[in-house]
Formats: sequence, structure tokens, C-alpha cells
Amino acid sequence: MLTILILFLTGLCTMFASFLPNKQLPKYLGISGIIIALVTLHLRPGLGLDFPTFFTMFPLTRIVSVVALFLLLIIFVVHRKYEEDYDWSAVYSLMLFSTCGVILLFGQRNLLTLFLGIEIMSIPLYVLAASKRNQAVSLEAGLKYFILGSFASAFLLFGIALVYGSTSSFVLDEIMSVQENHADQLPAYFHVGYIFIIISILFKMAVAPFHFWSPDVYDGSPTVVTSFMTTIVKLGSSITMYFLLAGFFKSQFENYSKFLLPIIAFSFLLGAILGLVQNNIKRMLAYSSISHIAFVLVAIILSVAMNDQGVFIFYLMTYTTASLLVFLILDYLEQGNSIFLDHLNGLSKHQPILALALAIGILSMAGIPFTGGFIAKYRVLMGIYQLNVWIFAIGLLSSAIAIGYYLKTLNRIFFYENSQENVAIKNNLLVGVVSILALVIITLGIFPELILQVIHSFFVA
Repeated sequence: MLTILILFLTGLCTMFASFLPNKQLPKYLGISGIIIALVTLHLRPGLGLDFPTFFTMFPLTRIVSVVALFLLLIIFVVHRKYEEDYDWSAVYSLMLFSTCGVILLFGQRNLLTLFLGIEIMSIPLYVLAASKRNQAVSLEAGLKYFILGSFASAFLLFGIALVYGSTSSFVLDEIMSVQENHADQLPAYFHVGYIFIIISILFKMAVAPFHFWSPDVYDGSPTVVTSFMTTIVKLGSSITMYFLLAGFFKSQFENYSKFLLPIIAFSFLLGAILGLVQNNIKRMLAYSSISHIAFVLVAIILSVAMNDQGVFIFYLMTYTTASLLVFLILDYLEQGNSIFLDHLNGLSKHQPILALALAIGILSMAGIPFTGGFIAKYRVLMGIYQLNVWIFAIGLLSSAIAIGYYLKTLNRIFFYENSQENVAIKNNLLVGVVSILALVIITLGIFPELILQVIHSFFVA
């Protein structure tokens, strides 16, 4: 909880620092606060900030919190201000506030904490999505996100009420105990309740058919905000879904799997097919993320069915790393407007290292060999083949279709003539960071067994 408190105070300082003449100060304050929060993750100060029935810092919670803070630190360090009249201090502070909710979700042990974490994570995102006040597309994205997010919150609250009414407890460990000891005595509305809770998290993960906000919000938000959403927010919602499906509602596997498998199949096909017709890169990646999150859901189901959490963590690692790499470069190329395929034309001729790193990230998303994305998709597909051949076939087909728009992007990078001046701008810090991320992706693809052993020893043990 001390880490969350530090992030909150850092967000406040960052927000009020915008009134000072030094316009770089909010960014530096944010970076300093994140570093301090990383240090305090390993401290036990004993300040009376422990609430074990609401929040517990498990080993998995601690490690994914470190990952989330490192992702946020990279976003803060690399981000450049391409609009001087834009209030970037508000963006930094809102991302810090949202990260407080994400970390709260990592250690939630109570349905009330779950609700608080979801809302603390989401409310700043509604503002961030509409932060380009002079652009109608941003205002539309924020309004759509807010309205649909309100429906998701209503589902979550209604589900919590039904689960509480049937178990007389908000504490998730007690709810697990009731399911194990009184499985035959649970009323029908208990099942409706946990399905409603799952639906609310599916909305945050942007899984079809709960994805309608995703393309508009990805496109309407500043790219630095989109990179935050597709990495840290997706990490928070995915870990939350893992805790629910593989932990607190694990005994209901036979019931919720019948509900989730059609959603997964639909997400596979929708993300692959609609991504093919996009010329706007951020909208294309929004549909791509729908397919990837469907793979994450499959990995969670495999972790329940086969008691192997390694595949889920491995897929999440590869996806967030590739997404961060791609969106950092897109943020660099953005000039205050949407990013189209034309913005990538001839990038390899002016900045070959940047183009190569971007290509590695895209190839990993496509699941091409020698990248972490290939190993992650291969293991998920082989696992689901043993459980459901139809989902395996649809997942394989969607991956083959999606390669089309990934290759279209690579074609622009390497085989088109340059038509944008901004690709000639040099940024050594960005080149260094994305080169490291690209190396991580290659390492995940070449030494997967070593990485999986580390995952099992630190994440699963």
C-alpha cells in the first residue's frame, strides 16, 4: 500500500507542478516518484498500511507490480512533447493515478477492493481519452469510453451484490471456501453474479463483443496514452481476470468456460478480419489487441485446466513487450494527429535501427519464428488443441489472416519511398530503449525454456 500512496502523492505533485515555469518538471517528478515506488515495493515499513483482508502483496503481485512500474517508467522517459500547448503534466498525473488502481488490482483480496481498483484505473482513462479537446474524434472517444465504462461498472456492482447475497461475504478467500464447502447449496443467482463480474473485466480487456470503445479510444487518445492502455492497463485487467478465473472462481470452471469459449472464437475472427481493412495504424493495432487478448484468455483457461501458469505469464510478457516497443515508435512519429500507414513509408532508409526494432515488434505480434510471439502463440495453440479442437482451428486461422496486415505494415517500412519528414528526426534515447526491447523479444523466442523456468520459479512458486 505504501507504493500506491507514493504513486498517488507523485501524481498530485506532478499535477500542481504544471503551474511552475519549468515545463519539464512534471515529467522529472513523475520519473522520480516511479523510481521511489519501485524501491518501496521491497520494503516493509510497518506504518499501519497493511490491510490483509483487502490487499495482500503476494510474490506474483510484487513482481507484476515491478513490471508495471518499469513499463510506466519507460513510457515517461521516452515520451517526447510534440505539442507544446498540450497539458502533458495532466497526462502524466492521470497515468500515475490510473497505475494506483492497476497495482491495487494486482493484490486485491476483496470484492470491494476489486471495484475500487477497477474504478481508480478507469476514471483517469476516461479523461485521458478525451484529452485532445480541440479534436472531435478525441471527445467522441472519451464520451463513448465513459458511457460504455459506466455500463461495465454497473455489471460489476450488480455481480458483486449477487455474489455477496449468496455467500454473505466480500472477502474472496471466504467466497472460495463457500464454493468448496457448500457447492450444492449455492443459489442460481450466484452464477449470474460471477458471470457479471467476468463480463465487466472482459470490457476492460476489450474482448469482443465488449470491444466497441477500443478502436475509437486507441485512435482518439494521444499515442503515449494508447501505449499506456495497451500495456499497463491490459496487464492489470489480464492479471485480474487470472486471479478470478484461476483462483477465486476456479471451482466454476465448467460453467464459465462454456461462456468464454464462444467469446474467444468471436474475438479471434473479428480482430483478424477487421484489422485487414484498416489504414489507421492505431485502429489496426486495436483490432490486433482483440485477437491477442483472446489468446490471453485461452492461456488463462489452460492455466486452470492444466495447472500451468507459465504459458499465461509468458504470453503476457511477450505481448506487452511488443506492444510497448511498437507504440513507443508510433508516439515518436506522431505529430498531434492520427498515425496512418503512410507515416511509416521509407523508415528503413532513414533510420534502419528504428525500422528493424519496429519490424521485430510487429513480427512478434504476428507470431513469426525466432520471436517471443511465435513461442507464445505456439504454446497456447498446442495447449488448447488438447481441450477444444474448434478453438484451436479458429485461433490458427485468425493468426494466418492477421499476418496480412502485419506484412502490409512491414511493406511500408522497407519497400516504400519516404513521404514524411519526421522520420529523419534522430532520437538516440528512443533507439536505445527500443533496441533493448527488441533484444528481449528475440531472447524470448530463442531461449523460451530458460524464460519459462524463471517464470515457474518466481511467478508460480
